[in-house]
Amino acid sequence: MSHGTGEAQNGSRANELILAALVDGLRIKNRQLNEKCCHALASMGRDAIKHIRTVENDRATQPLYRQRLSAVAALIENTNACDLPRASTVQAALIEAIRVNNPTLNRKALTAIRTLRYGIADELVRYALMHQKQFGSCTRLLSAVEQLGLPPDGEARMHLFNLVRHPNSQIRSLTAKILIQNVPATQV
Repeated sequence: MSHGTGEAQNGSRANELILAALVDGLRIKNRQLNEKCCHALASMGRDAIKHIRTVENDRATQPLYRQRLSAVAALIENTNACDLPRASTVQAALIEAIRVNNPTLNRKALTAIRTLRYGIADELVRYALMHQKQFGSCTRLLSAVEQLGLPPDGEARMHLFNLVRHPNSQIRSLTAKILIQNVPATQV
């Protein structure tokens, strides 16, 4: 197998993981999440249709979920939504999927996030800081950063130093773990 073919297969697998998380995000009754997943799927264009239709036609799919899927598929089929910036809309939807209190969706979103660009840990930290008063969301976002094991940049590290003094012990603990796991070897 050539290097190019491997990259295409990896890209295809990444697309599948992203599509699975975004389509599953439509299952959850959360308007903000649904809108972000809708925009992200639309930004992926016709590539998303097959996956959406497969889930939509599954007998186990609940009626309200089926309606959301049908509406997104129609949007993609009837508009040129490919003008949406794919990377940013997909990233925003996956981060929102981590914020929602749904462990299955959280796992799918984290798996899909692993396929994205390197700086995703920084975005997760920024979102955690923005939502620090929503303990559940903040905790899920920080937990995702910890599981990714990616070092945040300087600005995101500063945000972590702010969160390490948070009143919630779980947020403090997760923040400390992230900071410790990303200490350069020369400082250990």
